[in-house]
Amino acid sequence: MPPFKPSYGLRQGDPLSPYHFILCMEKVSIAINNAVLHGNWDPIHITNGGPKISHILFADDVLPFTKARNSQFRFITDLFDRFNRASGLKINISKSRAFYSTWLPQEKIINLTSISGIRSTTSLGKYLGFPMLKVRPKRSDFNFIIDKMQTRLASWKNRLLNRIGRLSLATSVLSSIPSYYMQINWLPQNICDSIDQTTRNFIWCGSSNKGIHMVNWKKVTTPKRLGGLGIRTARNANTCLLGKLVWNMVQSTNKLWVNVLSSKYTSGSCILLTNATNNSSPSWESIIRAKEVLKNGYSWRARSGSSSFWFSNWCSHGYLGSLVSIIDIHDIHLTVKDVLTSTGQHTNALYTSLPQPVADTINSFHINFNNTVEDAFIWIHNKNGVYSTKSGYSWLLSLMEPANVITLHFSWSWIWNLQVPEKFKIFIWIACHDAVPTLSLIHHRHITNSETCGRCGEGDETFMH
Repeated sequence: MPPFKPSYGLRQGDPLSPYHFILCMEKVSIAINNAVLHGNWDPIHITNGGPKISHILFADDVLPFTKARNSQFRFITDLFDRFNRASGLKINISKSRAFYSTWLPQEKIINLTSISGIRSTTSLGKYLGFPMLKVRPKRSDFNFIIDKMQTRLASWKNRLLNRIGRLSLATSVLSSIPSYYMQINWLPQNICDSIDQTTRNFIWCGSSNKGIHMVNWKKVTTPKRLGGLGIRTARNANTCLLGKLVWNMVQSTNKLWVNVLSSKYTSGSCILLTNATNNSSPSWESIIRAKEVLKNGYSWRARSGSSSFWFSNWCSHGYLGSLVSIIDIHDIHLTVKDVLTSTGQHTNALYTSLPQPVADTINSFHINFNNTVEDAFIWIHNKNGVYSTKSGYSWLLSLMEPANVITLHFSWSWIWNLQVPEKFKIFIWIACHDAVPTLSLIHHRHITNSETCGRCGEGDETFMH
């Protein structure tokens, strides 16, 4: 085919437009990386020795990072001008914003704004729906979640739904609205309570907010096989979704955000041993809060045995260094493999005395080490050792007090396996909880003055009556 020159560019909505954009952004990324390599672009780094960040590409956005210097802004402006001429794509200056460090003088900001033409801002607002927080989150930062749920409830024919329809809507749609924002934020407790209250009111009362909550909310939020309806509580769902971030930090996955947070907050140690500090970011505080809830679900798994015998959580007794008053200097650098591969009683290789129950446990260990695989923490509540939101939520439910769980020995699945309409299943479920709204139950809740049956006038109107 002979070469040709297109007379019209690709318009927005053209099937080839995304590919054209990706190719152009790849060229921008290469140009920025070359500028960094030659010292023309000065990237930022959160900590000394931490990863340097020059730019981030996400969807159709470019987020450049650099030092607040006139020379840097002139070079960046020139680089993007050359990109505009080469690609035909132009930066929307009116929609772009520059975010500066709080310590930068206002005069400097005005000078840099005149060079780039991009206005400065002190608040990034929301990005892809997520609030970009700089301080500890407040209720007002997440009120929009409750507003979204209320808007959804007030929409299309919600008033015509029966209880089965409302339950399905609450399980699928309502639970998905806050889940998106729970992935990176530890929501305030009052927001979680409002989410649960909105869901609870909708199931029992619909849009009219008039009705009786016939079954306790703690029972409703248990799995169906344990006598509940399988509705997830907001706090547990929030914790389990943040658990995915904890898992990435535990495994030290090679992701930019993991490397940045690790270099700033963990200092090379495992996140399970790290706590939040006074200058922690909201995202890091959220991860640490979820970690505090989920950390007991992790267990050390021996591979090469290179972990410290004293300062790693490799056995059921925790950190052995905390169980002795002093560690002999000959033992300080011992690894797990050094001790557990010794002949005879393993503790005979130690100069430091351990409590007898701990020594007995260590002497009972027989581990086959693999030098090609590093020691690691695994999630013990999943068969493959990998954390998942589902396994995390199931484990949190198992920590509930026995009074909150109906029974672990009797399955309620028979109700949901019945070949009858869903409304009958719900009625049977309510009856099994002794929550059918008879006069006896309503009188017990101080709604009516009498519990006498209106038909016979002789006995109390109970379900069996």
